[in-house]
Amino acid sequence: MPILSTRGGGSAKGFGLTVFSGKSLAGARGVTAGGALGGTGFNEINYFTIATTGNATDFGDLTNSRQASSGVGSLTRGVFGAGSLGNTPSTTNVMDYITIASTGNATDFGDFLSATYGNGGSACSETRGVFAGGYVGPPSNVIQFITIASTGNATDFGDLTVATYFNSTSVSSPTRGIFAGGWNQINIIQFITIASAGNATDFGDLLSGTTRLTGTSNATRGVIGGGIAGSATNVIQFITIASTGDATDFGDLIGTNYTNFSATSNSSRGVFTGGRTSGGGGINVLQYVTIASTGNATDFGDLTYTCYNVASTSNGTGGLN
Repeated sequence: MPILSTRGGGSAKGFGLTVFSGKSLAGARGVTAGGALGGTGFNEINYFTIATTGNATDFGDLTNSRQASSGVGSLTRGVFGAGSLGNTPSTTNVMDYITIASTGNATDFGDFLSATYGNGGSACSETRGVFAGGYVGPPSNVIQFITIASTGNATDFGDLTVATYFNSTSVSSPTRGIFAGGWNQINIIQFITIASAGNATDFGDLLSGTTRLTGTSNATRGVIGGGIAGSATNVIQFITIASTGDATDFGDLIGTNYTNFSATSNSSRGVFTGGRTSGGGGINVLQYVTIASTGNATDFGDLTYTCYNVASTSNGTGGLN
């Protein structure tokens, strides 16, 4: 459950509860948006309460049907950036935003530096969202950022150590963003300091070169699951965000075919959403892990639609607690 940092021990409000720095907000909400299945693209947005289990509920719609997007969130707002329109190679630079505690359709936020297809990584703090990589013809090494509470176009941040796309993944603490894996099944983990701008720095390595994977975090630990490492894998691995070093085995996802999916979290639980089977079908499964421990994932519930290439965020991610 997310920890609201008020930087001075003061109170903050959310979901009708008053909380204090170091306390928890039980109502932290995960949001999953967009995706594709076969020849169909989706504009659906679903939400669920991370601390409980159960099926997701309809939230509203994106401004267009979109897959391979990336999501960031603050305590109040979620932003979904770029991707492919519908289920076609046609790319978009559009960003949408929602107010996470409410329901309703997304609103235009601004534009990426260029139209991007293929999930890059995304990380966030309370104030800033950072998007890295993606496919803009060749794979991209560009890192760009937004101020989540405002609207407007993205600004250049720096460059990744290697260009990457196709579900490279990312996790974050309030200060650091981590980007891992990606096309051509690379094992590289790299990091940035979210509040500054500049190029990424080497962090360590994944257990193996992996693409189409996903990850999420609390403020100290990142968990990264699934993907393709030669073949589809159900392996979950973890890193300590404040340090550097190689990933360590955490446990396994429920299935062996989880690729092209997403994840989000509060300060104790990470939830993996949707995905794609080795035969190309979609998955509507939600599953979760307890981030501070190790072990296999547990069934959480289902999305309202079956999809892959989805994007997720929450108002309790590791960048906020």
